[in-house]
Amino acid sequence: MTSPGGIPQWQSVTLTGLREPFGVGLVSAHGQAVEAQRFTPQEIARVLGFYDLGQVRSARQLLRGTPDAPKAVIESDRGKFLLKRRAPGHDDPLAVAAGHTALLHVIERGFPAPGLIGTREDNNSMLQIGRQVYELFEFIEGAPSDGSVEQCRQAGEALAALHGMLATCHPRFEAPVGSYHASPAIEARLERLCRREGRAWARLGEALLEQYRRAADEAEHHGFAGLSRQLTHADWHPGNLLFRDGKLVAVVDFESPRIAPRIVDAASGALQFALVIVAGGMPTVDARHAEVFLEGYRSDPRGGILPMEGRMLGPLTVEALIGEAVLPIEATGRFGPWEGRAFLEHVLTVIPEVHRVMLEAAGVQAVWR
Repeated sequence: MTSPGGIPQWQSVTLTGLREPFGVGLVSAHGQAVEAQRFTPQEIARVLGFYDLGQVRSARQLLRGTPDAPKAVIESDRGKFLLKRRAPGHDDPLAVAAGHTALLHVIERGFPAPGLIGTREDNNSMLQIGRQVYELFEFIEGAPSDGSVEQCRQAGEALAALHGMLATCHPRFEAPVGSYHASPAIEARLERLCRREGRAWARLGEALLEQYRRAADEAEHHGFAGLSRQLTHADWHPGNLLFRDGKLVAVVDFESPRIAPRIVDAASGALQFALVIVAGGMPTVDARHAEVFLEGYRSDPRGGILPMEGRMLGPLTVEALIGEAVLPIEATGRFGPWEGRAFLEHVLTVIPEVHRVMLEAAGVQAVWR
């Protein structure tokens, strides 16, 4: 979308990604206010001692993603690698093992993802030192999605391919079950908003909670409970897809795969890839991007959307939108550059549009009442 003078009127944005340029060091994966964590040189040296990387030439901190999961780019005479320490709450070895099983499963089938580097002596995919869990990955050069329609289509296609591969993956250690749909954790956050000081917060929390429950009920009405479950990525957004020369080269962050209906991934992915910021405003949803993402998803036979799933896209994206918005606001009082209450008021006003756009992108006509 451009002005007559050719100047872009909006920029692509993701709810998850907004935490990075504006909020590094503010919100953990569990919605707690935290400071950004960094490796010490001694910690890096100790961890790398368990790997066979040859001569290490450099190690630089990478401030990106969850702030309580420090990362460093390692360069050695055997290549370039990404070192990561798991964030608290995401460091259960059994859950890590389930994620690694999923990652190795799709890599073996040709899916573009960074390879895991095993430890020198035992070839373990994770390293445990005390209570800390570390991972070392192949480093893949690339940039997050630029928001173009073509990359949006590729994102939908890649998600379909991933779902097809994960449908046959059954980790020995079971992955967590559930999603943002009808989530007790999200409802609890909204209820805490209702109890904040001031009647304005209470009214806002109550309104969002009502909309969240209404959306969940609508998804259930269309048969959510009867959908089959499988492993899903559970964090499909532009920051986790790397592109080079306009082409998708890798999908990263298999940290939190969950057992859920695949439409949960498709709905939240469509929302994340369809969000834009109109000049001077707050995020809204772009119909063309939503359509293209879902076209890409449906173009692969492994990612077809059943009619009953299509009718769930509207309410599921409403649930995802509310869940993403309330997480950092509960912790810090802000969402990226915006004051929290103003942002949630905005979310409340765009819910009908998000619902409509997503259903129409799926070929379903409906009205949010």
